[in-house]
Amino acid sequence: MVMKSIALFFLAICAITDIRSKKISLGIAGLFAAAGIALTIAGIGLRPFDAIGGILIGACLLGLARITGERIGYGDGVMVGVTGLFLGLFPNFALLSLAAFFSGIYGIAMMIFKKANKDTELAMAPFLALALVVMML
Repeated sequence: MVMKSIALFFLAICAITDIRSKKISLGIAGLFAAAGIALTIAGIGLRPFDAIGGILIGACLLGLARITGERIGYGDGVMVGVTGLFLGLFPNFALLSLAAFFSGIYGIAMMIFKKANKDTELAMAPFLALALVVMML
């Protein structure tokens, strides 16, 4: 639960900055990544292979950001990579899947009410934070 709480704190900070500026602070991400690595090395966090598996989800998103010309932002890949250090492979994949579901529902609702179109960019961090809260319940 401690690792999920740290990940949630990270995502809450990212959600605020993502909504305000559409950017993710690499300094904050680096700080939390260093904490995740330190906890793993100290034996308090995930096992190393679990942490690496979690990071791979973020690495895949970074690759998708490159392939799609940033239709998926690099910041999204960084956030998911950092949360992977705290959650591991399968929970991080579940987090991303649930966040994508929530953002899809929100996007559809916005289009129905004519507040957005198919090209509107949505901040992903709030949906990642919401998904982690749901996973923690």
